[in-house]
Amino acid sequence: MEDVYVANTATGGLCFFARVGDEVKIYRPDDYHEKYLSISLEQWRRMAASYSTPNDLYLYGEVVNAAWQHSGVSTIIKSSAKKLRNRMGTYHPRIWRGIFDPNGLQCYNAVDARAVYGSEYIRTNIAASSLFDQMQDLFKYAEPSAANMSTFGNRIRELLILTCTEVEASWRAVLERNSAAPKDRYTTGDYIRVKEPLRLSEWEVALRDYPDVGTFLPFKNWSAPDTTSTIPWYEAYNAVKHNRDTQFSQASLGNLIDAVAAVHILQAAQWGPEMYNRFFGANSSPFWTMRHPVYDLGDLYVPPIDGSNELSPSRYFAEVVE
Repeated sequence: MEDVYVANTATGGLCFFARVGDEVKIYRPDDYHEKYLSISLEQWRRMAASYSTPNDLYLYGEVVNAAWQHSGVSTIIKSSAKKLRNRMGTYHPRIWRGIFDPNGLQCYNAVDARAVYGSEYIRTNIAASSLFDQMQDLFKYAEPSAANMSTFGNRIRELLILTCTEVEASWRAVLERNSAAPKDRYTTGDYIRVKEPLRLSEWEVALRDYPDVGTFLPFKNWSAPDTTSTIPWYEAYNAVKHNRDTQFSQASLGNLIDAVAAVHILQAAQWGPEMYNRFFGANSSPFWTMRHPVYDLGDLYVPPIDGSNELSPSRYFAEVVE
């Protein structure tokens, strides 16, 4: 099979297509009636000969033109066509690569997380949901407001520790599922490697019921070489875990909210932000996703165009973790 292309369609969807032998195979994930089409190149060449001049056929290769002609009412926008960078039928485990537009109600995600990951996905969501519930229960006693962000206490400390261990669990899972050889022990110097594939610094969230508090970007300044101090809420977790007597004030409501926001972001960055949108997902969160990475069409995952719909994992990191 030659290069696989992806393009936007005139109806607001996506179309994937590729040359397979003497045919152009077409996959339209948004079409409920006819997802898979094909046209022979010989058939396209006969049609092309009938087009009057001037036209724009010379601007595009015959694979793009054939797919455009045969896609019907879901006509592709030829100028948007890109070659797919990922190998067709593969995905990077626990790294979302899709399209999510809550305003336009467009959603594309080739990986059905529940079907692909099973209990791994379910356990992670249950753990996140439990943390969300506990934080919201805490809000009954400590109002999330600017005046209360420095409030600290034992219950906040306990929940901060629990939340940050869940953050570590997600970091580790993404790193190990995408690396050739896992390690026995990791530090933030290892974990920061997941920042780029998950594009963590680009995620921004807000509390649904407390919009006046503002937005949260818990990974905004995460950087090397100071891979712990550049995420203050995580540094606070280490401080109150190991030295409660002198660092107790670090167990603050503000640090806790940042940490729980990080859990929401890691969930969305792994499985797709649509999981917390009422039109697409059945999961609940105390946060809105205000901003998320927008991926180029060429970065998307696509199942095999033959209709098998089977995806195989492909490690993001080619080298061994050292």
